Amino acid sequence: MQVVCGVCTLLLGGVFFALVLDVIDTGAGVWCGAFIFIPTGVLGIFSKGKRTGLIIAYLVMCLLSCLASLVMAAFIFYWTWYWGVYCSSQTKDCSHVTIYQAIQAVIGILMVVEFVGATLGAHGCCQVVPSKPTTRRSDAVHYESRQPPANINVRIGKGAESNRRY
Repeated sequence: MQVVCGVCTLLLGGVFFALVLDVIDTGAGVWCGAFIFIPTGVLGIFSKGKRTGLIIAYLVMCLLSCLASLVMAAFIFYWTWYWGVYCSSQTKDCSHVTIYQAIQAVIGILMVVEFVGATLGAHGCCQVVPSKPTTRRSDAVHYESRQPPANINVRIGKGAESNRRY
């Protein structure tokens, strides 16, 4: 899902840049798609194995993807609203702004979908340790506290004789 969202935002961002030459834009569709969403999706595909390093890298990229998609969606929705207000207050021709707003709104919706997908991906990486060890997932990092083994009597004191079992 993340790769598909990344490719779609990259393509729509490219179309937006091809159509809009006189409007300043963040370029969120292009740089988020190419540098954050697609690499996050590729890491997600490759981290399905048992490699802990890839799982942690995927977790970090999911968190970065969550942050970038949420911030950029907010900017995109703000500017889409601003263009509508700006054009309604101006006397010049703003027929092209509807196309800009539509493309940016679709990119913003894809950013929200990516935010949900990255949140679910990060959740999948950090599973809470289940009560039964046999139900553990092999493709997640598990954290648990160490408990001393039962049935061992240890006396705390000085010397090797104080740790002798009785």
